[in-house]
Amino acid sequence: MTCYNAKTGEYLFYNFREFTPALANAAAYTNSGLSLAEGIGAAGVPTEVLGLCAINEDLGKMSLKEVMEPAIYYAENGITVLDTLANTIYDQVLTVPGMKTVFGNGRRALRTGEKLVQTDYANVLKEIADKGPDGFYEGWVADAILKAYADRGGLVTREDLDYVNAN
Repeated sequence: MTCYNAKTGEYLFYNFREFTPALANAAAYTNSGLSLAEGIGAAGVPTEVLGLCAINEDLGKMSLKEVMEPAIYYAENGITVLDTLANTIYDQVLTVPGMKTVFGNGRRALRTGEKLVQTDYANVLKEIADKGPDGFYEGWVADAILKAYADRGGLVTREDLDYVNAN
């Protein structure tokens, strides 16, 4: 992200683009059947939480809890699904395993006018609001991320998350 700080007259650049896991190499992909184009093999080490927290720390006028409060509210209480989201959800639920759990009612994809509630997401956001980046890169959230990668044959490890959070 590039931004301009009007108070100082400086341009600032924040690079929080995901990066390749340390275990990723040609053999890791060819021997495991992972794809660089889609699925867990295409997923890099997540860095966005650290980047957005740094931006708020450096430039924000509100606390992280205050900034995240609306997102937590809507994740907990839900939003009404509009046409565009309903169409996107429908397309994804048909093609991406596990999507029905998050964007469905147990039997089918959510439809226009229904409510999308994301309690798990709200809990992750609360952890970040309370602990900053540590709430994502350490503890139960990090454990859940690593389990999701491991269960699907992904390459992201604890060391990758520790590296992100240390920098």
